[in-house]
Formats: sequence, structure tokens, C-alpha cells
Amino acid sequence: AGASGWSEASGTTWSTIPSPPANLRATPQSTNSVLITWADRSSNESGFKLERRLGTSGTWVQFQPTGPGQVTWVENGLATDT
Repeated sequence: AGASGWSEASGTTWSTIPSPPANLRATPQSTNSVLITWADRSSNESGFKLERRLGTSGTWVQFQPTGPGQVTWVENGLATDT
């Protein structure tokens, strides 16, 4: 018995890492909602994760996952004049 030598992995699939989105924009829609848009530069993502934080030192928190190919999200219910 004992340890055996290295061997090739079987059934391993390597996929291409999706390109990150570009041209992120946040446009006010009302006093308590914002339209978030971005350019989808990949065709193999499973979706995007939108995150936000309060202030410049707060903790980033995911607030909305999206589906593949989605390039907009409207966030409603924000504090007035956020």
C-alpha cells in the first residue's frame, strides 16, 4: 500500500471566466428610486450580483442578483434623496 504518483484528473471541465460588465450607471428615477444600467460584455455569465454600501467605509451588501443577459435594474424604496 502507500501513496501513489500523480495522475491526470478525469472529467474536469475548464470554462472561460466571463468578462466583467462595463459602463455602470445609476440614474435617479424619483426621490426614492434609481435606475442601474451596465453593458454586458460576456455571453457565458449566469447573472450579475448588485451590491451597495452606506457611505465610503460601510460594508458591501448584495441586494439583488440578476439573470444572464440582464442589463438594468430599478431599485425602489430608497431613503428620500439617496
